[in-house]
Amino acid sequence: MARKAKNTDTGEALKEDAPGVLKAEDVGGALEEYIRVTGQRMEMRSIDSVIPYVRNARRHDGGQIAKLRGSLREFGFVKPLVVDETGNLLAGHGILEAARAEGMKEVPCVVAAGLSEVERQTYILADNALAELSAWDAKMRGLEVKRLSSLGVNPGLLGLKTDKLGTVDVGAYTRTAPGQGKGDWFENRERDEKGQEGNDDYNAFVEKFEAKKTTDDCYTPDIVYDAVADWTAAEYGLDRTHFVRPFYPGGDYQAMEYGPEDVVVDNPPFSILAEILRFYRDRGVRFFLFAPALTLFSRAALEAGCCISAYADITYENGANVKTSFVTNLEPENVAARTAPALTAAVEAASDAYLRGTRRTLPKYEFPDHVLTAATMGRWSTLGIDFAVAKSDFVRITGLDAMKDFGKDSGIFGGALLLSEKAAVEKAAAEKAAVEKAAAEKAAVKKADVTCWQLSQRELEIVQALGGSDEEEGGGENAGTEAAD
Repeated sequence: MARKAKNTDTGEALKEDAPGVLKAEDVGGALEEYIRVTGQRMEMRSIDSVIPYVRNARRHDGGQIAKLRGSLREFGFVKPLVVDETGNLLAGHGILEAARAEGMKEVPCVVAAGLSEVERQTYILADNALAELSAWDAKMRGLEVKRLSSLGVNPGLLGLKTDKLGTVDVGAYTRTAPGQGKGDWFENRERDEKGQEGNDDYNAFVEKFEAKKTTDDCYTPDIVYDAVADWTAAEYGLDRTHFVRPFYPGGDYQAMEYGPEDVVVDNPPFSILAEILRFYRDRGVRFFLFAPALTLFSRAALEAGCCISAYADITYENGANVKTSFVTNLEPENVAARTAPALTAAVEAASDAYLRGTRRTLPKYEFPDHVLTAATMGRWSTLGIDFAVAKSDFVRITGLDAMKDFGKDSGIFGGALLLSEKAAVEKAAAEKAAVEKAAAEKAAVKKADVTCWQLSQRELEIVQALGGSDEEEGGGENAGTEAAD
């Protein structure tokens, strides 16, 4: 039987038509009870700390992500993501993919608190289902498109197909429809994929906007996995031949048969890490698992074993760069958390080696005082350094004579100014001032005001009770993992 949610502020039952209450009949039976999601606060979060849901049933193709990217560029981040307390994404998977593709480092998030695991998963499906229930007023939509177009708005930003207007909108730009104008452009990428020959240039353009896989699809480069596996084997005296990888593409960790000597050393989907840890804990399976660094101290991780805060930068095969730590039950039972400097160094060295093997490394140049680049002047400007060059004190160059023997790729990108002796001396003085200014600003950041929190009397009493043996203190099922709120 459906229940009414309570207002978390008053404790009173909400009316059936209260805002924020979702009904089962509203989403075709997707919900069995009313759920009230309370957005308690909005905050900016690191994009790598937001964990997409691995079982999200809503798919976002390259064309849609391109449109969302166009919307971000035009309007900014108007609608925030919805996440739970630990960063699991509840709503906004498509816009998150678009933000990643745009290179955004932080995203606005509304934090919804108080959801159980079942409620969280149900809400994700309900949010997608509710979006499908609305219908267009076709006449009004057409009038609005024409009105906005007449005001100079790019129709591509609207995310609409305009098959009767002579154009087809893909991403954030408009192209000629099939059979009209030069070139035979097909209506959309899906049509191309059904066997009709498309335009190679268009396909190449769309592929640039294909969404990166989520953190749940972070397939580990072999060189990085080997670094983790080698450290694990050496640290715990294990034989790597007994390491198993149930999360490798196509694997099923619940169906796998685990032998008594097997050790799971693998990178699991972060969004279901808690249930994976409980699965292995309850079955006595030994494990050394990758984990998100920023939410390492989850209750499930602390209860299942030891949190190893490696905080290593790993670039995975899909291009995602994620701060990564580890959770294991290979440590002594009395060790709840530790650092592993040697592991961090080995993993980051392996990740750097992987990048060098997959990406072209751009050359780094250092020029004499007589050469001034636009990048150098730009850096000075950001540091507040005043500098000017007279027209009589330079000639423009695209490279130095010494660079000619290094092939066609050598030279100075964008050109540079070859300075007179007088201007070169002034440049050297400006550079010295810039270095000093940068050092001063860095020191000022370290001395910035910091909020210093103090322990309450209750927390001090908890601290006083910690540190003894389980026999002396009586232990307790949750002792050492989480204090009462």
